[in-house]
Amino acid sequence: MKQSLHLPIEVEPVPSHSRWWLAFTLAVGALVLLNAAFIALGVCHTPRHEEHLLQAKWNLASNPKQSFDWIVVGDSSGALGIDPDVLAKKLSGSCINLCTFGSMGTTGDLWNIEQYLRNHKPPRGVIVVHAANVWAGQQNDAFYQYAAAIPENTPKLFGRLLMQGARPSELYVSLRYRDYVPITMLKDRFRSGLGWTQSNEVNAATIQELSPNGAMRLQASQANPKHVNEESLSYLASLSNAQGLDWHNRLALNRLVDLARENNFGLFVANGPIAMTIRNSTSFDDSLVNVEEELATLARSQPQTICVLPKWFAFPPEQMENTNHVVGSAVDTYTEMLASEIVSSLRFEHFSGQD
Repeated sequence: MKQSLHLPIEVEPVPSHSRWWLAFTLAVGALVLLNAAFIALGVCHTPRHEEHLLQAKWNLASNPKQSFDWIVVGDSSGALGIDPDVLAKKLSGSCINLCTFGSMGTTGDLWNIEQYLRNHKPPRGVIVVHAANVWAGQQNDAFYQYAAAIPENTPKLFGRLLMQGARPSELYVSLRYRDYVPITMLKDRFRSGLGWTQSNEVNAATIQELSPNGAMRLQASQANPKHVNEESLSYLASLSNAQGLDWHNRLALNRLVDLARENNFGLFVANGPIAMTIRNSTSFDDSLVNVEEELATLARSQPQTICVLPKWFAFPPEQMENTNHVVGSAVDTYTEMLASEIVSSLRFEHFSGQD
């Protein structure tokens, strides 16, 4: 009788990558559950002052109830330095101020104008106002953080960002500030303190209600000449390596030129107010010469585009709260000067505007 052979049963080892996938799946599941718990607890990003301002200006551009002859876009030097009522009187037409802040650059200008054109007929003219350090400034993470505040759904926002050359890491910066991904903001929470229950209305209160034409209804700012003088040194240092227009600004500005041509409105490019302590520096002109030349070249090549205030109009520190923001009577002075330059350019240029 033959003895049967009892051979050991071969057990195939579980591939290591299966265990890797199991660990990965569990980790993702834990993150999803934790994120859902944070949302249920009301933990979300608390909007900053700038985000509330961006949303307010975006909503003004989206409001179809009133159209304007003149639109001002740009940074805070224009938001605080241009009175739309004064500009409207000088230009004999209604005016809205859609300026936001420097981190948005001309990309923010472009998006505001695109949004306005979706809801209104084209204006007679668009005025673009930026401070020296914004024209030549480098776009950074702040832009992508603030871009997430625009009241658009994520696919549309990402489409806009991709058209502006955004990289995946920059898209992530915009995504992480969305309310539905609060877990990605843990690092920021620990840096700033765990104020998770802070109401969004706290920061919203820092911006009082905007008028229908975008005029800033803030508490009266006071001149701070000491701060202006101290800030001037760092301001000049930030311009020391300027090579011309930041490429993000150049890309968006060229698209604005296209919109002006397609919709038959004038595009008026202006420099914002600046402190005399900076303007009188021997290094200032050398730092900005490439920016000035690029803007002038653009204006010469496009009949719809006109450079107004091509040189920097400076104010004494006693009329400024910082190096780019004028206060008091200097607001009317800057606004009137800007309007006068536009009127003069219309008189001597072939652009006639909308009928």
